[in-house]
Amino acid sequence: MTHSTTESAVGASPAPNVSHSITVRLEVPAGGVEDGEVSEEAVLRELQEEIGYTADSLLHLSSFWVAPGWATEYMHAYLATGLRESRLDGDEDENIEVVRVPFD
Repeated sequence: MTHSTTESAVGASPAPNVSHSITVRLEVPAGGVEDGEVSEEAVLRELQEEIGYTADSLLHLSSFWVAPGWATEYMHAYLATGLRESRLDGDEDENIEVVRVPFD
């Protein structure tokens, strides 16, 4: 597991099947890693808060500096599959519309 630092963030491309992805306003569900959380826990929480799904499987795609030399945020990117409905309350200021976007 990838452990949290104070500047960590996570993102996932949720894929309910091989032909579509669930994308949130042209961005993937993403957010910060909370203290005591590992990146896999954070990405599952963000999926539930932002799109109302959890994933049976996470494939770690990459970890990278978002903007080296400018920002200190380090992103952990995942592909989330085996999606099933599971909602957590999101932040009050998030007004999110879920749109399915084809891969082809």
